[in-house]
Amino acid sequence: MGRVTDDEILQEKFPQREPWDTDDEAQAEADAEPDEIDEAVEAKQRQTYPEPLTYGELLTAEFPPKRYLVENLIVEGIPQTLDGDGGIGKSLTAEGLSVGRASGQPIFGKATIGGPVLFVTHEDDYPDVMSGLKAYADYLGADPDILSSNLQVWSLQEHDITLAAVKDDGSWTKGPFYATFEKKLKANRGAFVVLDCRSDVVQMNEFLREPPNTFYKTVLTPLCKRYGVSILVLCHPSKASMSDGSWYSGGTGNKSALRNKLVMKLADPKPNADPLGPRLFGVLKRNKGKRDGMTVLTFDEKREIFVAGDDAAVRTKSDALHAVIVSEIRAMLQAGLVVQQGSTGHGQGPKDVAAALARKGIAVDEREVRASMKRALREHELGYRERIAGSRVPASFTLEPNPISDDDDNPDDWAE
Repeated sequence: MGRVTDDEILQEKFPQREPWDTDDEAQAEADAEPDEIDEAVEAKQRQTYPEPLTYGELLTAEFPPKRYLVENLIVEGIPQTLDGDGGIGKSLTAEGLSVGRASGQPIFGKATIGGPVLFVTHEDDYPDVMSGLKAYADYLGADPDILSSNLQVWSLQEHDITLAAVKDDGSWTKGPFYATFEKKLKANRGAFVVLDCRSDVVQMNEFLREPPNTFYKTVLTPLCKRYGVSILVLCHPSKASMSDGSWYSGGTGNKSALRNKLVMKLADPKPNADPLGPRLFGVLKRNKGKRDGMTVLTFDEKREIFVAGDDAAVRTKSDALHAVIVSEIRAMLQAGLVVQQGSTGHGQGPKDVAAALARKGIAVDEREVRASMKRALREHELGYRERIAGSRVPASFTLEPNPISDDDDNPDDWAE
């Protein structure tokens, strides 16, 4: 490097307006006009802030109660994480949560609030995700039509899905995926959103406090508030945190910046534990609200999904209700009534079946009746007769199941 001249020293101390003949970006930044720098700083400082509220104002305000999309697990309207070692089953478990939420069916022994789901993955392709979703849908007896309306999968393995690039001081810029992602949230207000996984959606040093604080509080939280979404980010904890029992990824900022963190880990903590053994799944950290104990999940080798011990009781209850609904439909058919799957015909529809059961003291809603009707067709417990063109004989369920044929892969098609 050549000797620094007096002119260069003077220029550094007293920047001139004339540009220097140099390609050095750092020097170009130093040569920026002071007025331009001042204006940028002032613009940042000119942010407007709302006035604080008094205790009296808060006392008279009406705040909606805090809800859980999945009972005591997924808190509505905030960013949260699921931490677990690679291969522990986070993605598959998130698929189960997604099917439960989308269908409104209980999952892992927990009640759910049905609604829209957006599952974003940079980890798996569509066939891999669909295998888990379909297995959970079959396991829960979820209505395919409801899932088709509520559940969207976005596999973007070949795309950059960075939402934000966060510097060490906490300042950040939007990533290439931010605008597209926000547009999708706007079209799916109130959705449960899964981001699989965190290293794919943000560029930051996770071991510092400021970057994760910015990512969760400044990047994700405004999106949650703006569109009423609940975002679950899947994270990989460090080996050190798994060893010391803290079970979260990166530095403490990854814990302090969040109000709800879930964890999934092997139930047996010994180093030589069976990697396919039972898992513990539940709340790792929550600032406020109820905290249940950990749920034990086991891998169902037949279905290739994780299930909870409480699922057996939930499924038994669901099967019992289904049997009652099918029994009522059979009774109506035996009485000579026309029972139809739709609600627009002249026969007895799902609403009428629900009303008949209500008169017997059995609480069931129209959606559950409709789901049982489709299940009865899939499992050949009842048949369905199509309306004959030019005839006054309406479409109706029949006591005799339809003959099984090669075209029976989707019995929902012949029940419309």
